[in-house]
Amino acid sequence: MLVDWSRPDENADVDSAFDRKKKGKLTAAEWVVEYLRNAGIVPKRKVIADGAAAGYSESAIEAAQQSSKGRICSKPDGYQGGALWWLNPGGAESV
Repeated sequence: MLVDWSRPDENADVDSAFDRKKKGKLTAAEWVVEYLRNAGIVPKRKVIADGAAAGYSESAIEAAQQSSKGRICSKPDGYQGGALWWLNPGGAESV
């Protein structure tokens, strides 16, 4: 039997092929932090909508914001109950 140890050409994550501890999907909290890191200040309704499109429930996203220990900031926006969310760079590092 002959084994070819060369790198696969494509469609393979060779650095983590045998890493069984690697996470497949981000938690809702991790997703919100990454989303806000890239998006800046965003209306809450857009975060919820984009989170739903990514497979996260509204309640999971809201719980992530509430338990973020100041990392994910929120303030009221307008008279119709809207809110703006953003990432506080000086807040807690983990959510």
